[in-house]
This record gives sequence, structure tokens and C-alpha cells, in this order.
Amino acid sequence: AYDTNELLDMLKEADITAVIPPVKSRKEQRAYNHELYRARHVIENVFRALKRWRFVFFAL
Repeated sequence: AYDTNELLDMLKEADITAVIPPVKSRKEQRAYNHELYRARHVIENVFRALKRWRFVFFAL
């Protein structure tokens, strides 16, 4: 769903850079910024860890 041409065209019109890498089965691979994708991945993992341990924070 994130790698459709329609969505990528909409993002390009809005001057938004796609951060998610293309699907490996895509015939024409597009370029993406590896550092931005890695940073996004790290931030998502931090929020996932906070959600997982929120019962500890509320129990105190």
C-alpha cells in the first residue's frame, strides 16, 4: 500500500520525500534515503518499547 505509484505521485506533488524503501519485487527500484529510513525505524522502536512498558510507569 505504501509503494503504489499513485501514492508516490501524490507525495511528489506535495513535495514530500518517500522514506519507506520500495518493495523488492518492484520492476523499477526507486531510490530512497537509508539514513532517514533507519532514523524512522529507531523512533518507531522507541515508541513500541514505551507502549510495551507503560504498565510499569502507571503502576508506580
